[in-house]
Amino acid sequence: MFVFSFFFIHTSADGLQVFLIDDSTSMREHWDDVILLLDILAYIVKKTDKNGIDLFFTMSDTVCTNEKKTTELVELAKKQRPRKVKEGTEHLSNIYHRLGSILGKYQRRLEEEDQRKPRNAQSRPWHADDPKDVRELNLYIFTDGIWQPESDAVPPIKSLGETLDRFKKPNIQVGVQFIQFGNDEVGSARLSFLDNGLISTGLTRYDHTPKPLYGASR
Repeated sequence: MFVFSFFFIHTSADGLQVFLIDDSTSMREHWDDVILLLDILAYIVKKTDKNGIDLFFTMSDTVCTNEKKTTELVELAKKQRPRKVKEGTEHLSNIYHRLGSILGKYQRRLEEEDQRKPRNAQSRPWHADDPKDVRELNLYIFTDGIWQPESDAVPPIKSLGETLDRFKKPNIQVGVQFIQFGNDEVGSARLSFLDNGLISTGLTRYDHTPKPLYGASR
């Protein structure tokens, strides 16, 4: 049986919906749950991104962009199931690398948008259109929090938060949701630290869910 617990999902009429899935070997035991949750959540949010959902993985370079069919996302994720390895040879994610790449690209979009905006509104023709704003971003990160020891998710999140503050973006501009699989002590501590230590970054919609949207009850 499944017990459902819900967290806030912002559904802008035209927001970017992006999934980042931790495909390190420690996530192998949770992969069936990963697939099920991706199927559910992608189906819910796909209607809010007219260009389709983007899917990334922390270990694999496999990427799926602008995908409008949930079934295609699910099939790709099934193929990325981490392989079983000998004990002591686990491959752990560097969350900083992939998270930094995704948020860094979005941050550059914000900076480019700011550069395009006229500095003197009075000099603009009355009929000129306003520069198109960068769409809101919702990023869902599936992970157990078991990362490489030196890996740190704080810098890319904090950097983006500072950019949002600098450009006076609204609180709903970016939402980052870490969804934790399993209850590893170290992983839980890392995600709890992120939850409690990023209040001042500008990402007021940052959150950490200590279990998936659903949890198997045995």
